[in-house]
Amino acid sequence: MLRFSPKQLETARLGADMSREDLAFESRQFTAKKVSARSIRGYEKGEYVPGSDVLAALAKATGRDIEFFYANGSEQEAALSGDTFRERDGSSAGASRSRAAAKDADEAGGLAA
Repeated sequence: MLRFSPKQLETARLGADMSREDLAFESRQFTAKKVSARSIRGYEKGEYVPGSDVLAALAKATGRDIEFFYANGSEQEAALSGDTFRERDGSSAGASRSRAAAKDADEAGGLAA
């Protein structure tokens, strides 16, 4: 089973020289769903997965085939590993602490997006 790859979305957006706001605006031309910069950020961070109609709109807006947004074999294996899976679905307390620490670091002057 193929899995959506947040990294591929970010790669496509940056390759198209678009901000998250630009991508959200362009994507809205191809779907009736509301796409916001905040939702793009969530997709890129792996917090949630776009529906098929939004993913198709993201593909059109970035000029990529929809298949580009799915993880390759090695990314799928990493996504299915125990620690990574628990962190992504938030089922461990450690994952919550890791996310909180990352947010604090980001707010304290980490990388700006």
